[in-house]
Amino acid sequence: MSNVALNVVEEAESSSDEEDAVYTLQEAVESWYFGKAKSTIRSYKDRANDFFKWYQENYGRPIDKRLKKKHLRLYFVHKKRTCHQLRAQIVCILSLCRHLFKKKILLKDITLNFKTPKQKAPMNERTMTPATVKAFFREANKKNDPTTWCILAILTYGGLRITALSNLHCNDIKVEEHQVKGKIIKTYKIHVRHGKGDKSRFIQIKQEVGQNLYAFAKSKNTVHLFPGKVPGKPLASTSISERIKRIAKKLGQPQISCHFFRHFFATTAMHAKCNLVDISAALGHANVSTTSRYLHASNTNVSALIDLSNESDGEDHTLQYVQTVPIKKEKVKKKNSKKMKKGPPKSLDFSTNSSKGMLI
Repeated sequence: MSNVALNVVEEAESSSDEEDAVYTLQEAVESWYFGKAKSTIRSYKDRANDFFKWYQENYGRPIDKRLKKKHLRLYFVHKKRTCHQLRAQIVCILSLCRHLFKKKILLKDITLNFKTPKQKAPMNERTMTPATVKAFFREANKKNDPTTWCILAILTYGGLRITALSNLHCNDIKVEEHQVKGKIIKTYKIHVRHGKGDKSRFIQIKQEVGQNLYAFAKSKNTVHLFPGKVPGKPLASTSISERIKRIAKKLGQPQISCHFFRHFFATTAMHAKCNLVDISAALGHANVSTTSRYLHASNTNVSALIDLSNESDGEDHTLQYVQTVPIKKEKVKKKNSKKMKKGPPKSLDFSTNSSKGMLI
C-alpha cells in the first residue's frame, strides 16, 4: 500500500477508535516510525534500541508505565560520558517518550521540564579549499569508471546529502531546452525525491557538469543512477562514504567526509554573492537560520569593502585625520538704536510747545 493510501486510511479512522485502541510497546514504537524518512528511521532505531538496552540492563525489565523522569536523567548522564553530540540523542528519546504517553504506554508525560541542549560545534570545522576539492577530482579521474567523478560532481555542484545522492534515479537528471535569440540553450536540473523530511525539490546544476551527468545517466541501463551490488537496490550511502574517505586519507585529510562538500557548496555560493534564500532553497532547508550553519568565514578583509568615497570628487575624508582650521568670521558692528518706549500717546500744546494734556 502506498504512503498516500496509508495516510487516507489513517485519516479515515475516527478519534474515538484511536482513543479506544490498545497498543503494545512494539506497536507503539512502530507507529512512531511511521511517515519518517528511511535515514531518519535508521538513526532513530539505533538510538531507541540503545535506550531500551540500557534500561533492560539496569532495571531488568522492558519499558512500561514504571518509566520515570529520573530514568531519563540517568540515561542522559550515562550517554554524556561517551557521546559528543548529546542533543540528537536527547531529542530522539524525548520524542519517543512523548509518543509512548500518547499511546498510553506511559501514564504521565515524563518529558516535561526537560530542556534541549544547544548543538555543539563539530570537532572538525567542515571547511575545504578549492585546491582540496580539485585534488579529489584528480583522484577520481584515475578510476576505471566515471562513477566516483559523478558522485563528487553532485556533492560539489549540487550540495546533496549522501542519502539523497544514493537514492537518485537515472531519470532524476533532467534537461530542458530554451530558445534564446534563435539559439537552443540547455539547462540541467537534479530532481531530489523524498529528501529529508520527505520533501522533494529541483536543483539547477552548472551547465558543463550537468551535461556530463546527463550523458552518464543515459549510458546506464539501470533504474538507479548509482546501482548497488544487489539487483534493484542503489549503492548504499555507507559505500559512497567509504569512497570519499579513501580519497581523503590518500590526500592526508582523513577528517573530510561527504558532508564537507555540502558546506563547501553553501560557503562558495555565499562568497560569490549568491542570495542566501537561493542557497537555502538549493540545500532544501525550511528555515534560513539552518543554512547559516553551513556558511563559513573566509579571510576576506570585510573592512576593505567599506567605501565612503564621495561620488562627485572621489575623495574619502574618513580615511585619515586632517585637522580642520575653522574660519573666523568678521564681527559686524551694529548701530545702537534707541528703542522708543511704548506708552500712551501725548498731545501737544502748540501754544507753549510743551507736552501737556490736551486743553479742551
